[in-house]
Amino acid sequence: MSKNLSKHKIVVKTRECIVQAIYQIFMEDTIVSDLIDQFRDEVNEKKIDYGFMKKRLDNFEENKVDFNVLIENENSNEQLQIIDKSILAYALVEKNINETPKEVVIDECIRLAKKFSNEKAYKYVNAKADILYEL
Repeated sequence: MSKNLSKHKIVVKTRECIVQAIYQIFMEDTIVSDLIDQFRDEVNEKKIDYGFMKKRLDNFEENKVDFNVLIENENSNEQLQIIDKSILAYALVEKNINETPKEVVIDECIRLAKKFSNEKAYKYVNAKADILYEL
């Protein structure tokens, strides 16, 4: 049982790093390989699944323009914080890769919003991630 729990902790921590990396890409247009090198320097190898991370960041990099358009169109009337945009982009990455059930992705987006954004952002992220997931 502890093996499953430790795997779960690794995936949770990896998702947090993915959202942080997407945020950094939105802020500075950083190259994925540089970001992965940065995380390798900062985070213990045993705490992150770098294959999982790289696959998702590569997908984000390939689809960044399309994801940006989808997110901006869905949020055209609202001021969107970059961290919330990063979480929504992560939901679109997971939708593209299609390895994780929608419910898990939405729950993770809510958790990430609670961790990284303001106290009410999780409600907004919940609604928008669900809508974006259906597009």
